[in-house]
Amino acid sequence: MHLVIRRSEGMLIFFKALTGVVFIYELEPSDTVEYIKAKIEYDISIASGEQKLIWAGKTLHNDQTLSYYNIQKGTTIYFLIGASGCVPFHVKLPSEKNIELMISPMFTTVEEVKSVIGRLAGFPLYQQRLVFEGKLLENRRTLSDYNIDFDNTVFLFHLGPRSIQIFIEIPTVKTLTLQADPSD
Repeated sequence: MHLVIRRSEGMLIFFKALTGVVFIYELEPSDTVEYIKAKIEYDISIASGEQKLIWAGKTLHNDQTLSYYNIQKGTTIYFLIGASGCVPFHVKLPSEKNIELMISPMFTTVEEVKSVIGRLAGFPLYQQRLVFEGKLLENRRTLSDYNIDFDNTVFLFHLGPRSIQIFIEIPTVKTLTLQADPSD
């Protein structure tokens, strides 16, 4: 009689850093978060105490396993360094394109988000309206005021000019001036 001990095939788990760099580890469901942080520390020399792992909006605790969190193969876990408090946050543009930003909900105001959107998407601040869970967001408030946190999506509505003037010059008639809505 022969006894063969076979290690089960591990599952590939992706760890995405704020910089966009993705680390891939082959792990077991029984691996603890503490063990994973130790592997990361060994590979990239970032102390495990400085690491924060986030999945499904939750910080993963050192004494828990991947199976405790029901993390499956192919899962992406966010990897933060230090107490930055920054989390990924999405803005859905009118074009259906998404912008991913790293924000600190406690300190980032709606106006600051609009400023970044203005730089990235070219919409002037005064023409932007941000909506989360059906609520119009006010410029002076922070994202945490609206309970916006990890991996949430906010919708951007772009308000163009209210109306535009069109001048039509016809050689036999005077110049005509028309008021039109930009969507006409």
